[in-house]
Amino acid sequence: MGLKGFPNMMIEKINLYRIRVPLKRPYKIATAEMKAFDMTVVVIRAGGHDGIGEAMAGVPGYFWETADEVWNFAREQSPLILGLNEEKAKDHLLSFKKKNPCAITPFFSGIEMAAGSPILAAPSRTQEVPLVGILQATNKDGVEKEVGEFLATGYDTIKIKVGFDPEKDLA
Repeated sequence: MGLKGFPNMMIEKINLYRIRVPLKRPYKIATAEMKAFDMTVVVIRAGGHDGIGEAMAGVPGYFWETADEVWNFAREQSPLILGLNEEKAKDHLLSFKKKNPCAITPFFSGIEMAAGSPILAAPSRTQEVPLVGILQATNKDGVEKEVGEFLATGYDTIKIKVGFDPEKDLA
């Protein structure tokens, strides 16, 4: 049953988008250096309401699904859930939860948002969200430079990534 009194809400329309966002500078994680975010975005119209979900795959160490696999899954499964009610669409998608957990995520988010899930609703008023500076320098001079830049531009939280080289991180 759909949320907010939309029982048997039908999937009326699905739009798919693949968005590749190049990063100004590479984002380093323990398992990779990412130069872009490659996302599959699913927009679902159901019960006269729109919902949106996204998945970013292809992150070594986080997902085994590649960005291409998530995109292809979305293209293959969209026609199969179009016209189904919310419950049947979710049941169909859940059959892929072990093999394609990343790929089903944007569908579930889109369905839940269209159904009025309060956790996915837009805020009732404008809110400022502080950004986090991500320290990526690997030597003392670089750390001092990046921290100085973050402080000068107003960051009050700096995330320090550790684990690339534990001995060096502890020094």
